[in-house]
Amino acid sequence: MRNWTPEARAKQAALCRRHRPWAKSTGPRSETGKAAASQNARKHSLGRRELREFRAVLRLQRNFLRAFMETMPHPPQNGRTN
Repeated sequence: MRNWTPEARAKQAALCRRHRPWAKSTGPRSETGKAAASQNARKHSLGRRELREFRAVLRLQRNFLRAFMETMPHPPQNGRTN
């Protein structure tokens, strides 16, 4: 990560205010571009099926840990019982 000096930060802020990149960000304009952009979440994050599978794995782990804790001779020292 870049270490910004106060002078460099001020200079970069002035350049950004002059250039105004946010004013040119309009998103996709064509129907093809809009259709492609609407699918970005599928490419870059968990979809419904993946999320469902992830939750199933978490459920299996939770059940395993509960069964394991029941076999322990002494309760855990952090005060949690469930």
